[in-house]
Amino acid sequence: MKYQLLDIQVLQEDIEGFIRSLRKLPKEVHSLPVAFFLEDRMKEFKDSLPLLVDLKDEALRERKAPEGGDTAPESFGSTLRVLLQQAQN
Repeated sequence: MKYQLLDIQVLQEDIEGFIRSLRKLPKEVHSLPVAFFLEDRMKEFKDSLPLLVDLKDEALRERKAPEGGDTAPESFGSTLRVLLQQAQN
């Protein structure tokens, strides 16, 4: 998966640099609505970087579903029916 090739440290440093650069712009530019929008999106991206770290973690990589995994919806439906019947009584 391509996210495994990402260098999170570089992304972290770059986004922090972009945020600092935006804040250093003249006040007339920094006070525009688009600047607020851009800063919010950059902060959201920065806040999402820990998720990418987790995705790179070997323990959290996608696993093949166990055999019989298709029965979960049926068992859930059965459980839901039982709960609804109990609620009506």
